[in-house]
Amino acid sequence: MTQQFLKAAVSWATTTDPARVINMSSSSAWGTWPFLTAYSNSKAALIHYTTTLAASYPGTVLAIAVNPGLNDTGIIPETLRAAGFNFNDPALTGATLVWLTADPVRSQFLNGRVVTVEWDVEELVARKQDIVKNNLWTMQLNAVLGKGQSAE
Repeated sequence: MTQQFLKAAVSWATTTDPARVINMSSSSAWGTWPFLTAYSNSKAALIHYTTTLAASYPGTVLAIAVNPGLNDTGIIPETLRAAGFNFNDPALTGATLVWLTADPVRSQFLNGRVVTVEWDVEELVARKQDIVKNNLWTMQLNAVLGKGQSAE
């Protein structure tokens, strides 16, 4: 689906009005969740796909992976409710998506990254330099290797 969208979008996308791709991820991508192997790995792959997509179309595609958290919808099983998890109002996810896509110049620094809807967007903007400088909120290997070795 994304491939077909991008074929059409590259003809009109610009740096001030890029094509926007939002991929719905999950915190399962960076945790170890027994019996959720396929789901967790697919969400981790989706985050890396988002990063690669942003790198493949610099300036003309705004690609962000969004972790919506647990949204309080009618399909949540009672066993999960009884576990005491905090649930988000689905409107929070909607508001975050609007914030990310309405002004792509403002959210450009999040291109290729994963964003969790619980994060305060004003704090994200305040941490912009740190996020970019330290390549935060991407899937990467953090390792201290021996002389002449690189994790990149």
